[in-house]
Amino acid sequence: MMTYLKDEKQWVRACLEDDLLVQKALYQHFAPKMMGVCLRFAKTRTEAEDMLQDGFYRVFCDIGQYKGDGSLEGWVRKVIVNVALQHVRRRKMLFDSNTTPEELPEPENGYEDAFPVFLMDDLLNALQQLPEGCQVIFNLYVLEG
Repeated sequence: MMTYLKDEKQWVRACLEDDLLVQKALYQHFAPKMMGVCLRFAKTRTEAEDMLQDGFYRVFCDIGQYKGDGSLEGWVRKVIVNVALQHVRRRKMLFDSNTTPEELPEPENGYEDAFPVFLMDDLLNALQQLPEGCQVIFNLYVLEG
């Protein structure tokens, strides 16, 4: 993060004052980790990118609600996870109850550049292949704690 802001409360204040440089720096600082969160909930990289964009929109709209009780990263992660869950619920509503797993779209394999470790690719691919409910439960219980 930029050195002239010493703590997270200064970051929040600057974002509330619409300091575009600080907002951009905040996004650049947290986006890679949050993209990992989104990829675990998404079925495709495109969907994960949508989750990330919507999530940071919520972060910047709601940043005044951050009170400094925990880390800013933890608060951002919570917002991103909630937005990802909203996407999952919306995606689930798109398919009627008669949709079989074979009718669901196949996930894209466009996330190789985000995770250079082969095992991470395998894990993400396996997560994206899980049925919707299992994917959400695994993410919330195992990965998000």
